[in-house]
Amino acid sequence: MIFNISLSNSSSDFSNKLNSLYLKIFSDEEKLKSQLDEFLSLRKISLNPFIRKSFLYKDKKEIKFINHSTKPDIVILTKVFPDEQFDVDKFRELMSKTIINLKDENVSFMQIELPSYNIFKEYFSSSEYF
Repeated sequence: MIFNISLSNSSSDFSNKLNSLYLKIFSDEEKLKSQLDEFLSLRKISLNPFIRKSFLYKDKKEIKFINHSTKPDIVILTKVFPDEQFDVDKFRELMSKTIINLKDENVSFMQIELPSYNIFKEYFSSSEYF
């Protein structure tokens, strides 16, 4: 399996492009519901209420869906909390899994929204490693 991946640290919004994917990582367990609602509203994404509710359950770590209402075409919402199960490899593992799972998708652009470094700073020696 070969991927042609170009990385860019940019504030450009690629999520409005054709064949786009948006990965949003939520990391504040206490504010999950409000942050999810805010994200969906801001992006004008219509999410089935049952899927939304299932994502809010503690044991549900990720949902992936095709966005029929607007761009991006595919949305992945995932949760990574700074808890006793967290380690510094969690983000790397998440990205590896996401990229591998895209092998059958027609994705040209992928935008990733990372959580705030401040939530995880006790786990990383500096923001560069985050």
